[in-house]
Amino acid sequence: MVRELVNHPEKRDTYLGTAFWLKILGAFIVMGLMAAIVPFTSNDATTNLFIFIIAVGLIFQSFEVVEFYFQAQVLAKIVSICKVIQLALSSIIKIYLVLTEAELFWFVLVTAFDALSLAVSYFIAYQLRKNPAFYKSFDFGVKQYEFKSLWKIA
Repeated sequence: MVRELVNHPEKRDTYLGTAFWLKILGAFIVMGLMAAIVPFTSNDATTNLFIFIIAVGLIFQSFEVVEFYFQAQVLAKIVSICKVIQLALSSIIKIYLVLTEAELFWFVLVTAFDALSLAVSYFIAYQLRKNPAFYKSFDFGVKQYEFKSLWKIA
C-alpha cells in the first residue's frame, strides 16, 4: 500500500478509501462469523459480551490506513505521536482502574477505547494536513494487481 501511495500519489484518496472500506467489510465479516460461532462455545454470557466489545475494535482499526499515507510521505513522526498519545491516555485510565480495583468489564471497555482513540487521533492528524476525506472514495475499477495489494492489508 505504501509503495502504491509513493508511486501513484494522485490516487491517494482512491487507495486509502478502498483499503478503508475493505477493512470495514472485513471487520463486519469477522464480527458476523463471531456472532455465528460464539454462541456455540462453552463461554458464559458475560465472556461472550467481552468478546464482542473487544471485537468492536476491529472496526476502528480500519482507520489505520492513514498510517500508510504518513509512511508514504515519510511522516512516521506523526504516527508515533498518535500512538504515544493513545498509549499515554490508555495507560492513565488503566492505572486508575487498577487503583480503584475496577471490575473486569471496565478493562474490556478500555481495550475497545484503545482502538477508538487511536482511530480518532489518526483521523485528526490526517485532517490537520488539510487532506480531503479519503473515506468518501471507493473504486471498483482499481486495477487487479492494485486490488490484490490493497486486499493484503485488509
